Amino acid sequence: VLETPSPLPEPSTISAMQQPQPLENRAPSFLSSQLLLSSESTPLMQGAVLDEVWKLVDKYYIDRSYNGQDWEKVKNNYQDKLTKKGPNADEMKIVKEMVQTLNDKYSRLLDVQQYAAIQKYDLIGVG
Repeated sequence: VLETPSPLPEPSTISAMQQPQPLENRAPSFLSSQLLLSSESTPLMQGAVLDEVWKLVDKYYIDRSYNGQDWEKVKNNYQDKLTKKGPNADEMKIVKEMVQTLNDKYSRLLDVQQYAAIQKYDLIGVG
């Protein structure tokens, strides 16, 4: 059974769809969610940032040996480290340490302010 294609949207709708979102509402194009852009007033479950970053590296990192590391084991070690430090742990600091184990000058974790500072240059992408 062939379905009839849906009609094209009205031009006024298209222009509304193309309006860029304010920077504070946009996640970096390579993120799978807006997790890292959550405001401080929105509490995140401990380990949420670590899990998100780990998954992104696991999915997109080119060196599948992860600099000779067992990436799953690295995740477990840093989850343990975060748990031992308790609810007041600086998760971003711990996650930055995890990313630094890759020993790759091109891989780094940016906080919201750092990302906003470079976003004006639109450096995200392949090329």
